[in-house]
Amino acid sequence: MPKMTPAAEAAYALDFNVSRDDLKPEVQAEYDRLLQVRQEAAHALDFNVSRDDLKPEVQAEYDRISKVAACQPGPKSGMTVDAATGTVTVWERGTAILYSDDHGVTVRKPLASARRVAWAEISRFEDGGGYDSQSGDRWTLVIVLHTGQKVATRAIAGAPAPETLTAVRRVAELHGIAADVAGAPMRDGRPVRRGLYHDPGGQAGLRYWDGTQWSPLLPLDIVSSRRVKARESPASWSALPTADGNWPYAAARATRLIALFAVLAAASAALVAAALVVYRLGWDYGTNDNNPSTLAGLGAVICAGRALGALRERKLLLKLDRAIGG
Repeated sequence: MPKMTPAAEAAYALDFNVSRDDLKPEVQAEYDRLLQVRQEAAHALDFNVSRDDLKPEVQAEYDRISKVAACQPGPKSGMTVDAATGTVTVWERGTAILYSDDHGVTVRKPLASARRVAWAEISRFEDGGGYDSQSGDRWTLVIVLHTGQKVATRAIAGAPAPETLTAVRRVAELHGIAADVAGAPMRDGRPVRRGLYHDPGGQAGLRYWDGTQWSPLLPLDIVSSRRVKARESPASWSALPTADGNWPYAAARATRLIALFAVLAAASAALVAAALVVYRLGWDYGTNDNNPSTLAGLGAVICAGRALGALRERKLLLKLDRAIGG
């Protein structure tokens, strides 16, 4: 790693609160000069002093602070910006922190040491995350290095606030980093869930991701937005396979779903019958929360709910199949 110049050492000391007394004399001189420049630039911004009236070195600092201030997010993002140091805290929840400054990005997660990544190491920012039936969607900002290694931040339940995405893009632009982020959970560059998405290629329409490819383009009004919400999709997903007009997935999946509905409905009915038998014969034991009839009834409710979900999904897929002309 090349040796830092006195000016770079002074900037680092100011950004990370290194004591001036611990610096070499030549770095102390740069420290004092840079501190004065930063104070003059911050004063000019605070009191609307014309940029043209500033010295060139103060103008440069004025421009830097102005760009950082442009990253200031809305109240929902949980972000803060320290214009004097150029530090942008993207989010902070308990011991989980993600922030950036002039030198790079720092990621800190619970029960883990902080990971520091320099801007020169970063290739791009991209969406990450996952999905499971218990917690639903989880979005993660992924920092992709030039080596191909990926550094993931702490997952956010659901989708991030629009202000957070906007601020991430602005920070990336400030440092010349690509940021194709849409707040959509993905794994290995693909959506983590089947479903409807806005066309990643930017056309006015929707596409259904079936786990392996996109459906042909569908009209925006194919479904009611109150019942089915189409998810956002980053432009990188336009490179994924797309059906060229023949898309048998919808009809085939609808057929499988009617079979699944029959199985779940039968299981629900059987569990209801079992609960009634156990209750009438007095075979219950334990507390009301864990006796056999209660557990059987709970299983019946779960099966019935999933059966109805299968019916709703089948109805949607048949509608998509008709729209495509299947």
